[in-house]
Amino acid sequence: MTLPTSLGAMLQVRAAVCGHGIAVVDSAGRAWNYQQLEDASGAFAQQLEAQGFSGGERLAILLDKCFEYCAALFAVARLGGIAVPINATQKSRQIRHILENSGSRWLLSTDARFRRLQADMAIDPSVTKLIIDAADCGNDVSADFSSRPKTPAAAEVLGSDSALLLYTSGSTGLPKGVELSHRNLVLGAAAVAEYLTLDESDRVLAVLPFSFDYGLNQLLSSVLVGARCVLHNYLLPADVASAVERQAITGLAGVPGLWGQIAASNPKAEAFRSLRYFTNSGGALPTGLITKLRALMPQAKPFLMYGLTEAFRSTYLPPDQIERRPNSIGKAIPHAEVHLLDEEGGAVPDGAVGEIVHCGELVAKGYWDDPIASAERFRELQDVNPSFEEQTAVFTGDYARRDEEGFLYFVGRRDSMLKRLGHRISPDEIEEVIYADERVSAAAAIGLDAGVDGHEIIVLVALRSGCECTVEELQARCRRELSSYMVPHAVHFVDSLPVNANGKIDRHEAERRWRIRNDER
Repeated sequence: MTLPTSLGAMLQVRAAVCGHGIAVVDSAGRAWNYQQLEDASGAFAQQLEAQGFSGGERLAILLDKCFEYCAALFAVARLGGIAVPINATQKSRQIRHILENSGSRWLLSTDARFRRLQADMAIDPSVTKLIIDAADCGNDVSADFSSRPKTPAAAEVLGSDSALLLYTSGSTGLPKGVELSHRNLVLGAAAVAEYLTLDESDRVLAVLPFSFDYGLNQLLSSVLVGARCVLHNYLLPADVASAVERQAITGLAGVPGLWGQIAASNPKAEAFRSLRYFTNSGGALPTGLITKLRALMPQAKPFLMYGLTEAFRSTYLPPDQIERRPNSIGKAIPHAEVHLLDEEGGAVPDGAVGEIVHCGELVAKGYWDDPIASAERFRELQDVNPSFEEQTAVFTGDYARRDEEGFLYFVGRRDSMLKRLGHRISPDEIEEVIYADERVSAAAAIGLDAGVDGHEIIVLVALRSGCECTVEELQARCRRELSSYMVPHAVHFVDSLPVNANGKIDRHEAERRWRIRNDER
């Protein structure tokens, strides 16, 4: 399969091949085919050009997922511009940082959202606003996505050109913009389409935000093969199950928090009978939860994946390996090369723990306008170890081990590893034990200031699934299944656990809230 060089070309090719095939269905059930998506993209690109938008400029998008959002992404791409998707749940302070850091002079949003940003002084007056709800826009610029362009606007775009800035969730500070090229995004779509065997018959439910690389790929991989992308803006588990059933969805992607909510809501299995596969990324999926999901969706093949925004997706575990190695993150996906290296840059032997280092054409261009952070994370592999070929690699800060058959097992993250009695502990190992108890729907192991023995205190905060479960029972489970130095000092039940903009449990925020709670006592 010859891949298109850019996102704009990808949509143009698909419209030419199957223009009448349904491309996008919104949350209200309205559908547009590929020719209509291409026409809307061309129309909006023409309008942008007329307003003075040019190649290399950044256009921020602050919208719920909708048809116009999809058209805008491809319109910016065909002009050689750079799209900056912003999660609609972000606060004004975060949005202001993204707009200022990216240098976005253009913002596509709704009038109501734009006014809120103005009221919060979160937006520079020089930013050009583009309003999609024309009924409310008055004399403002109204983005017309309906008229068919006579001469579709297009620029000469290379695969190496920047196409997108995706801002990381910022759990350790203000988010950084990951700069992705057209080649990164097209290859990412091709890799996922290959191992999921996507084709025109698939109907993919896009639940995750487009500001999340994993969420955006639901759209891009669908467009690459001509599948139908169904947009969904609500994370209530009942809504997800209803959408799957109503739209006869064949593919569903989620993060552990969402899968836990779905399993805990006890939906009827009939709602998922159309599913051909489901995927997980953004954190380990506990084996107990995998078992529940497979029972709920017996005909759907599970794909467990590991990735990071800086390199999109690194590994996946094929469904036929779930029984043998449910805790594995698998092997490298197509177009990716993954190594485990020690602190000196040497390859670690099987069974040993090393840092996950990802190289290949999926590696991003770096962090936007941040050469220092880019130099720390993105390095020439040959500079680290002369025995490697010359290529840029992203040093993930994540640790894993490899078995004798080449399958990888995630150990923990550098910035979340807990330390106790000289041991480095992954919170995932503790949480995995807790998730095995069906009465717990979510959990986070956090490290607090040193105790009287001078070592870090480990506290587990957990959320009940609705069934009665005691602190003593969870502590007994930990003592029974964990090494003594890994057993939490205390277990506390909470009413909710914080999640970041991509739906992952935010351990750093959970730790911050816990400190505030204790300080107030």
